[in-house]
Order: sequence, then C-alpha cells, then structure tokens
Amino acid sequence: MKTVADELVAKLDQFVRLDYGNIDSLSFSLSDINGNNTYESGIDYELIPISGKIRAIPGGALLDGVTYLASYMYYGVVASSLLNMEESNPVFDGLKIYAQNQILALDETQMAWSAGSPTNWEPQVKPFNNIGTKMYPADYEVRFFDDIADSSARPNYGYVKAKFQVWETTAGLVPEQRKVIILELPPEDSLWTPGDRAVILQGDETSTTSWEFTFLEQAEGGIAPNSGDIYYIATTRPFTEGDKYQFTTSASLINNEQARNELDNISVVPNPYVVTNVLEPLDRQNPRDRGPRRVYFNHLPKDCIIRIYTITGELVKTLAHHSSMDDGKEFWDLTTDDNFPISYGIYLFHVDAEDLGESIGRFAVIK
Repeated sequence: MKTVADELVAKLDQFVRLDYGNIDSLSFSLSDINGNNTYESGIDYELIPISGKIRAIPGGALLDGVTYLASYMYYGVVASSLLNMEESNPVFDGLKIYAQNQILALDETQMAWSAGSPTNWEPQVKPFNNIGTKMYPADYEVRFFDDIADSSARPNYGYVKAKFQVWETTAGLVPEQRKVIILELPPEDSLWTPGDRAVILQGDETSTTSWEFTFLEQAEGGIAPNSGDIYYIATTRPFTEGDKYQFTTSASLINNEQARNELDNISVVPNPYVVTNVLEPLDRQNPRDRGPRRVYFNHLPKDCIIRIYTITGELVKTLAHHSSMDDGKEFWDLTTDDNFPISYGIYLFHVDAEDLGESIGRFAVIK
C-alpha cells in the first residue's frame, strides 16, 4: 500500500466518492486543502472504506461545497480467491497480481546437505507415522556436532542422546530450536545412530508431533557428517491468514550502455519488401485499392534520426524517431522526401543516435 492524496468537495449529508475504495480506515485523515486543520471521523464526516465514499455530517466542521484533502492508503486487491495464476485480479497502479497457491508437502528441490559436506548418509523424511495430518508448514535445519548436543524430549521414550539439534528456520520467523523424540531400533543404547527415528515436536514437550526423519548409513564406506554440517528440510506451504508479502517496483529507465550494444540489432521489416506487406493497412473507402505501402525500422533507440539512401549515396528520406522507451519502431511509407514512391532496388539506411552511436544497414525492395 502507499499513501495517496485525494481532493474532494464536501456535500452535507450526501456521500461523495473518493478516487479509491478498499481504504485502510486506520490510515485515513481529512484536512483542509492547506493541511492546517484536521477533522474527526464520526463527528465531522462518515467514511465507508470499502466503497470509498465519504459524507459531511450536518453540525460538524465541514462546510458544504468546500474542497478538502483526504490522505489514506488503500488495498489494490481485496478478498480475492484467484490463487491459480488467473488473469482476473484487478489492475491497480498499473500492476496486476498473479498468485499461485501451494499444497503442504515436502519441497524436495530445496532439501539437501550443506555445501561441502562429505557425508553419504541417505536422508529419509516423512510425516510422523506417515499420517498426513502430521505435516507442519515449516523449514528446518538438522545441525550436526562432534559431541552430544540434544536428547529425546519425552521421558516415556527414554532420554536418548544425539549429536545433532533441530532448528526451525522458516523465512520471516526467528530461528528456534525444536525438541525431538528419538525412537531407537534394537538393540537400544540410549544414543541416536543411523536408522533411529527422530520426530520433531512443535513447541514444548507436550506439543503434537510433526515430521520425522532418519539417516541411513551405507553398508560399506559410510561417511558420517562433520561438525557444522547441516541437512535442510523444506516444505511448500499454502497461503494462510496473517501471511504478509512485500514487493517494490522500480521506475523505467534507459540503460545507455545496453542501448549502444543493441544498435546492431536495428533492422527493416520486412526485408526484402516484395510487392506488399501483410502489415499494410487496407483502404476502407476503396477496397480494391491496396492502400499505402509500409515497412518499419525495428529496435530503435528512444531518439534518433534515420536517413535512407540509394546504393549510389543519394538521400531518399529522412525520418525523425522520438518515442517512449518501450516503442522501438518507426514506420515508413516507402516515399521520398518529395513524396514520390521509391523504385525497386537496394537501399542503405543510417541511424544516428547522437551520443549512443550509429548503425548502418541495407534492405531490398523487389517488384
């Protein structure tokens, strides 16, 4: 959201429409046009945030027919259920939001050992006891140490020691160590070893279980993790109430260095021009008339001069191209500066873009 300034003419006991709806009412303020005096909601005016309407309350400080200044933030999209990249979200401030929801699942594309880890242990991660309701929307790090770093959280499972810790590291949240339950394979020795299951708890010791993991060691040539090695557990997560996303935009700009490099891309379309061009407009008043001939120069910089010559160097046409930065085309009707149609043959063009440089090319016109 951004703050907008909106001038309005007050009407006593009549609603007038502001420029935007879906207003954040906590951000709304109303003042005189110079900003010297502010007015109070419920006493001087009534605001309907959803529809973006406001009325002057009789007996308040607002005067009928006087211009006031409203300042507020508004939501460009509200209560949208379009979460599958649909096109139908409204455009606001020249932007359109596309949203793609996710299902809660392991994100195996992001699950891996930390860079440089020598281990060849094979990780296995799943919901506790393969129960789908045990999946939890979070990311984790299993951090390994040379010495004992944690133990099983619940006494009824025994205090099994482990040389790792589990930390929840979901983006946007403060990293927090999670307790685990360790389920040993026989023979039990109160020390986690590859193959023993570790179950992640969300919260304190009485919280519900979520994901479980283990690591399988190679029968021969197994390499254990070093102290400092990390295994990353990641999930894809659906949108939930309270999620907040922030993005910024940057204004359009001209990159002169890139523009110089792209001068070599300037071309004539079509080339060669053979009798006609599918882009040429029809003459609606004379359907049998083919209409004016036309080609265009493509990939032009924002400002430049195009000069067209015969193969012998005679100047045929000068075109001045001045456009917005996202329009690199200049059309030409195949006539000379004296407004005569050109004849068939080979032509040269020279594009002068001043400080950016120049470009030279050729094109053909065929009967």
